[in-house]
Amino acid sequence: MQARRLIAPVILSTVLGPAALACAFHNYAPGEGLIDRLLASEHIVLVRPDPDDAGRYIAVEALEGGLADVVIPAVPDPETRARLLANPDHAVLFAREESYGPWAELAYLGPEFRAVIGTVMARLPQWELGDDLGRYAMFAGLIGHVDPAIAEAALREVDQADYGVLRQLPLAGNAEMILAAIDDPAGDDLRPIRILLLGLSGDDRAADYLRPAFTRALMTDGAILGAYATALMELGGPDAADTIAREVLLDAKLPVETRELVVEAFALQSQSGAMETGQAVRAAIDSVLVQAPELAGAVARQFGMRGDFSQNERLAGMMNEKRVTAIADMLAVGQYVMFAQEEN
Repeated sequence: MQARRLIAPVILSTVLGPAALACAFHNYAPGEGLIDRLLASEHIVLVRPDPDDAGRYIAVEALEGGLADVVIPAVPDPETRARLLANPDHAVLFAREESYGPWAELAYLGPEFRAVIGTVMARLPQWELGDDLGRYAMFAGLIGHVDPAIAEAALREVDQADYGVLRQLPLAGNAEMILAAIDDPAGDDLRPIRILLLGLSGDDRAADYLRPAFTRALMTDGAILGAYATALMELGGPDAADTIAREVLLDAKLPVETRELVVEAFALQSQSGAMETGQAVRAAIDSVLVQAPELAGAVARQFGMRGDFSQNERLAGMMNEKRVTAIADMLAVGQYVMFAQEEN
């Protein structure tokens, strides 16, 4: 998910070290999506095997830029070549960074995917100007597409969205499909976004999966703890926030580093969640800090990098009372309080 573009969080992430430099959600940075690659290019073409030499590509249609002097150095592998030769209406999408960068293969296009790309090309100008909601809404509608290539591309695009935008997308009705793929090792890099989409699905089956999965992740797979916690709070609202705060954030047996991944989910829900959930999250964190001062640095880092200064009074009081003792935490809290004062 993309970080909120605020001056203070940028400085905080520079000062506060690796935890704050992570992606804005669950220590997971989604790979660059297809649309970002297209937006960065001034030369986009469709290619097929050369009729005179099936072992090389030739550009057959320009979507951006021209066809003159286009030389595609990539060689089609035997499977792709055979597939293209058997399907005259198929093509491979290539683009180069700006006008003169190296050519990169972006996608294999059957007729339906080709039609999607046609729609994308027509909308790129408005997306370049910042129509994030329109961009991600289009791909949200393709997550359940029968063509697996289109469905995966759509999922990877939605994975680029800020959580606040994600909550506005038409995502209902996808729970069954997501549950069927969520534990597939081949899609391991897509598990975080699938977990978030389960939380946004409003489906009871999602909660039945997420609760035990979150418990297992506490012991085994901390990298996506934030995704599970965010999804559970999305489904369960204030009650889920209170339960997770009590059972996880106040569990002194869990390492602080593990609990910080969950604090990150609280910060995300405070910033972008439903109003009642956000209020419950902020109240829960205030209470947690009273009982678990070792999380002061985690709260300062995760709330601070999102420009959320709702914990300023509590953290400032803890500094004055010398309840923050670790050097790194003192630095994080000090920076948080300073920026909070500047915001006010």
